[in-house]
Amino acid sequence: MIRLPLIALLCSLFASHAAAWNDEDLAFFHASKACSFCDLSNVNLDGADLVGADLHGSDMLGAQLRGADLRGAYLLGTKLRGANLGGANLGGVSALAADLSGADLRGADLSGAQLNGALLKGALLNGANLTGASLMSTDLSGADLRAVDLTDAFLNGANMGGADLSGATFCRTMMSDNTTDSSGC
Repeated sequence: MIRLPLIALLCSLFASHAAAWNDEDLAFFHASKACSFCDLSNVNLDGADLVGADLHGSDMLGAQLRGADLRGAYLLGTKLRGANLGGANLGGVSALAADLSGADLRGADLSGAQLNGALLKGALLNGANLTGASLMSTDLSGADLRAVDLTDAFLNGANMGGADLSGATFCRTMMSDNTTDSSGC
């Protein structure tokens, strides 16, 4: 049967893609906490101390960063599609124009984060802390924003079409239409 060898070949190709990070990039990153334009896709950095890390422009598709400490990290243009950042601390992170589409950010701390121009389409943010975050011109379409704290957040020009905002806290929140919502203060 020719089908069985073909299936085995396809499975091996997909399995090798599952661990797609570049070992040299990962070693350099571990040594320096800096790795611009690196391939760290599907890497497991759960619980890692990445405070102030410079990962701008890097490919971190599908990365596992649950509970990681990324406070003050520089993630300009970083590709984090489908990454798991559940419970991560991203306070004060600079993630301008980053791609977090479909990322899991449930319960993450994004207080004071700079996410202007970022893609968060379909991202899971329920229970996240977005206090003081800047999300201007961010694409939040279809995102799960249930029970998020948007106190003092800036959403000017953000695309929130189809986003679930049930239970979200709005207090001095600058909305996408440039009005202020203080209904939850």
